[in-house]
Amino acid sequence: MFKVKLKREFKFSYAELNVVVNSKTSFAMRDSNEFVEYGYTTEKIQAIIDANQELAALASDKEMEGEKMLVTEKKDQLVDDLSLAAHKALMVVEVSNPVDSAFYKQFEIKSLTKLNDAELIHEVNKLVAVAKKYRSQLEADGMTQDRIAQLKSLRNQLNSVVTQKNLAEGEREITTEHRIVLANKLYKDVVRLCNVGKGIWINQSEARYKDYVVYKTNSSTKTEEEPQETADAPSSLA
Repeated sequence: MFKVKLKREFKFSYAELNVVVNSKTSFAMRDSNEFVEYGYTTEKIQAIIDANQELAALASDKEMEGEKMLVTEKKDQLVDDLSLAAHKALMVVEVSNPVDSAFYKQFEIKSLTKLNDAELIHEVNKLVAVAKKYRSQLEADGMTQDRIAQLKSLRNQLNSVVTQKNLAEGEREITTEHRIVLANKLYKDVVRLCNVGKGIWINQSEARYKDYVVYKTNSSTKTEEEPQETADAPSSLA
């Protein structure tokens, strides 16, 4: 079953939304005596401010992508290091055992350049197990405890970094969805707040009425049309 992809319900950037909310809630706090008649206490306005701060505190998609890239670079380096260490271990076995011998085939792994991360870890697990089994027999050729320990260490590091990368990808998706949910609700709340503000001042103050109009910016289209001057004042809000 496919999950429904969440979408933003506004055409602002998140940064623009933050500025809009900061601006409109400051006006609402200024006009708190007028807003309270419509159910907007200072606590209710503050809740919108708090939600805006929570949204702003979330790591941006660019920041999360940067973290993922750092982990990926570390993973790629470990893949190279582990592949090289595995190749050298196979060379140790090959010193005294032909590659077509039954003994060598116990160590042989798939083409190192064609393995994905999980396959490489699996193949190195097999190589380590067989190397430990025959270490005493191959130690004179270079299959030392340190070589086996290096393979195990690199394998463990790669396994850990692959897990980190998967977690980073999952966290990015979760944070992205959480940001959209928070932002959509915040946008609805600030539009409702602005509608009340415009209704309060529509026949009393043109300047204060305009304080609650959300204008378009260079990177967004206009999100609402200004109402006709005959618009009714808002009814009481829950």
